Amino acid sequence: EGENNNVIYWDYDPVSDTFAKNPTVLDVSMVDAAVNNELHLVSVRALPGAIMLAGKDGAFFFKYSSTEDSYNLMNVPGIEPTEKIEYSDFWCFNSGLNDGKMVFVILRKPTGNKDSTMEFRSFDPSLAQDDQISDILKEITLPAKAQRITALRVDDSFDVMLDVKQLIVAHKQGATILDVVPV
Repeated sequence: EGENNNVIYWDYDPVSDTFAKNPTVLDVSMVDAAVNNELHLVSVRALPGAIMLAGKDGAFFFKYSSTEDSYNLMNVPGIEPTEKIEYSDFWCFNSGLNDGKMVFVILRKPTGNKDSTMEFRSFDPSLAQDDQISDILKEITLPAKAQRITALRVDDSFDVMLDVKQLIVAHKQGATILDVVPV
């Protein structure tokens, strides 16, 4: 805790339903805050084709490129300077509209006992790469020290491939449950 660390992952083979025995160190050297390919993080989320990182150093989205067989950093607009703000969680889920778009939810936690905020952005892979991630579209204020987002899926599971029906956010006063309604 309080130190930079490498981000590691294990490659998954869906045919054999197994993970590689040896981990791979994610290349995060393209992040300005990375020192020796390490970051201060509190949350690492992975989906097929994407990795989301959040922590004292910021919030970062890495998209997998099959042609390069590597993860590439994509700029997330509106990320605040991290001296006064920590990002404690980062989720990406289907828009729920069967339109190929995704929704980004990033949990912003200022230092001290100030309210936390959930930031919502859209991700549209059909747009030019620099335009795929939108600016902040909506913010929801939460009690101080919000730390973790749990996404409950439409079948009451945690299956990352299904649409989200509720977001549960843990914070200083307990938890807030938000119903997700596609619009």
